Amino acid sequence: MRFVDEIKEMLLVISSGRYEECRRTGDYLRLEQNGQIYYSSNHPRWVLSEFLRSGAPVVNLTFNSEPEEDRLEDASSIFAFSLKLRQQGEWGRAERLFRRGMAVYPDFLDRYGMPGFRKELMRMFLAQREWAKASELCPSPGDAGGPHWHYILFARAYSQIGDTETAAKWWELALEQDPKCWEAQQFKSDLVERGRKGVS
Repeated sequence: MRFVDEIKEMLLVISSGRYEECRRTGDYLRLEQNGQIYYSSNHPRWVLSEFLRSGAPVVNLTFNSEPEEDRLEDASSIFAFSLKLRQQGEWGRAERLFRRGMAVYPDFLDRYGMPGFRKELMRMFLAQREWAKASELCPSPGDAGGPHWHYILFARAYSQIGDTETAAKWWELALEQDPKCWEAQQFKSDLVERGRKGVS
């Protein structure tokens, strides 16, 4: 719908010849005659900055994707197909689609209220022990789903490989955010029991 609105607005510019007559609602940017870019606020400045930083791969994926991927028309279908590729071990294609979803649908949330594409890509990296890549996906304050949802994913990943010390730090963070987190409580309980039995 935003694309349609922009087309209507540009037709108005062409027909009227006067930019000032365009009705503006929300954020926008404008290329001035002197080559400067005018931003209505900091948000479109950030959007353009993000596109310049990471938009090229998204454009490349859009026009050079697999035929089966070309038929994906919305966030849900892209998400489902990404999960299917990951399950089949096609991690390269899965990563490309996850990143495409992150770029095009950053506010798409899964049933737990977490950013679906970012979360599942992080899970894939954690399963592969790609710690640095997973860390690059950690959320910031103000991101969709909040800034703390990744704690439990890192805690589980380190628990699964037996790195108890690192896992404990992440479970502690998870407990700080949700004192009722049963997984974190179970982890602490297991640690106490192992300590009582003298198991390292």
